[in-house]
Parts: sequence; structure tokens; C-alpha cells
Amino acid sequence: MDFSKISLYSLPILVFFVTASLSGCQEPTTANSDQPGKWNTESKKWTKAQIVALESGESLYGKYCAACHLKNGQGNMTSGFPPLKGSAIVKGPVKRHVNIVLLGKQGTAMPAYKNLTNSELAKIVTYERNAWGNNTGDWASEILIKQLRAASVR
Repeated sequence: MDFSKISLYSLPILVFFVTASLSGCQEPTTANSDQPGKWNTESKKWTKAQIVALESGESLYGKYCAACHLKNGQGNMTSGFPPLKGSAIVKGPVKRHVNIVLLGKQGTAMPAYKNLTNSELAKIVTYERNAWGNNTGDWASEILIKQLRAASVR
């Protein structure tokens, strides 16, 4: 038996198995609740699942809200788009905040976002309440969104 042929063919297989085995060994660099940074503060430590939801909320905010309120939450008052950073609405009662995002605000450019799912709305509102230094620590739940959506149907 010629072992040189066996080892020549075995090498790629061995490399494949070693690479596949090691690929799952690294910790992801995002969504680590043990690390201080963008979401975790001295007063609030989020779980990995919550950080993932906050990151999703940031993405959804970018898709639906940033065109008016800007990516940094500063808004554009000359165009009628108020800042969300430090906003009394964003830092006030969560139900009021949800209702404005869900139903819009009459007499302003703020549209209703009834087309978004309960999960999407919860992630956006939670992101807004905890981004740009707002740091309320509040979590808008899908259950709250569902209740407020049902209450708004007349």
C-alpha cells in the first residue's frame, strides 16, 4: 500500500475538519452584554438578546425614521422634524411615545406607522428611548404595542 497517496488525499479533508471545528470557537464582537459600550452603561446592563433587539431597532429606525429625525436623532426643526435626542416625548411615558409612532401626530408631518409589526414598533421605540444619551432603560414590549393598537381601533 502506498501511504504517500493516502496522506496527499487526506490533507484537504483534515484541513476542512479542523477549519470547520474552529469556526464556531470565536465569540461575536457585537451583542456582548459583558462589555461596556454603546448600550451598556454604569446604570444599565442589557442582555445579549436585548442588545440584538436594540441593534435591530437601530436598523429599523434608519429605514423608517432617520430621513426626518436624522440618524443622530437631532431632527431638522426648520423642516418641521423635531429632535428625538432629549425629547420630552421620547423620555416621557412610553404609552404616549408608542401612540405617536403608531398613530402619527395630527397637524404635523409625523405619519402613522400602523403597517409595521408589533415587534418592529417595539424595537424602534425601545431604540429611540435608549439612543443618543436618552438612556431611559425602558423597554417597549410587543404586548404593549398590541394593546395600544387594539385600543386605537374604533
